[in-house]
Amino acid sequence: MGRLLILITAMFGIIGIKAEAKNYIDDPEKRVFFTSFSGRDLWGTAGEKIQAHGYLYLPDQKNNEAKSPLVILISGLGGQRGRDNRMCEVLADAGIACFGVRTYASRDIPHKSKWSKKFAIAGAGSRMHDAYSALAALSNHPNIDSKNLWFVGFSLGGFLAALSLDPKFTERFRATDNDFKGYINLYGGCPKSANSSLKHVTYHHFIGAADGNYDADECADIIASLTRRGVDASMTVFEGSQWKKVGHMWDGMKAATGDWFGKPEGPWKRGRDGSRWPSGGRGYYGCDLLFDFQNQSISVKDQILTIPSDNEAMEFLNDHCPSKKGVSTRDHKITDQVDRAIINLVKN
Repeated sequence: MGRLLILITAMFGIIGIKAEAKNYIDDPEKRVFFTSFSGRDLWGTAGEKIQAHGYLYLPDQKNNEAKSPLVILISGLGGQRGRDNRMCEVLADAGIACFGVRTYASRDIPHKSKWSKKFAIAGAGSRMHDAYSALAALSNHPNIDSKNLWFVGFSLGGFLAALSLDPKFTERFRATDNDFKGYINLYGGCPKSANSSLKHVTYHHFIGAADGNYDADECADIIASLTRRGVDASMTVFEGSQWKKVGHMWDGMKAATGDWFGKPEGPWKRGRDGSRWPSGGRGYYGCDLLFDFQNQSISVKDQILTIPSDNEAMEFLNDHCPSKKGVSTRDHKITDQVDRAIINLVKN
């Protein structure tokens, strides 16, 4: 009996290793081009018009099935790095179309550049132009339900998903009458908008308790504030334990070649499950951060910055809001749990 248990354990171990070793690589046939802009700020300033692109995963259409919901994925500072390939494959298998926007690659930013140099060219404004330009381009796709479109953002992209609940923020980026039905924040911060009237949409925030972007009081207050202003808002916090803290970037991917950067198109694979390392975040609760999109300003306590560029806004926050220590975590169980939750949110 003991040998049988060992054999079964070994077999499941092999299966697990094979699942871990799965590679994700860009498929040129899934690449879709759309018109966007080189944005430089949160106020919707449209710079140079560009031809942007991303990768579209469509569910199998059998027997003239109904049109599919669409999820548009917006990256954080690190770029997609295969996250969009992996998640889009899962969502498409569940009957949800998925489009991974490539903000950096669309602007010919070198793959191996530091994130600070990437952000200087394509920051928050570029991500928002990409999100709403992609929505406009795909709303009329014959296989997509234009009434069931979702914005899902990683880290900085998640931060923008939270801000996008304010119609004054998104109105300058919209290129169509269609808008997102829901917004999902994956381990981004908890920012607050000054607008008293927000979109009556669904918003869900997933974050780890040891993430540098998380503050229990701050995030709880934000969810309550969003709910009071008409948003169907909720949050899932992964608490972890003293010895197994759950932090930032639990969907972490790495180059399958062993090199940190790899090639821009992959192949990528999930990083080793259980890996943890120190990381930082920013504590907004201690500085009373507030975005006022009506007056195009950012305030912290008694300091106000009007119409800043993305870089100026970043410097302003770094100067006035305290940094927070946290950890980054790779945890496939959490990633899979979030996948299932997103599927349920979108399909229900």
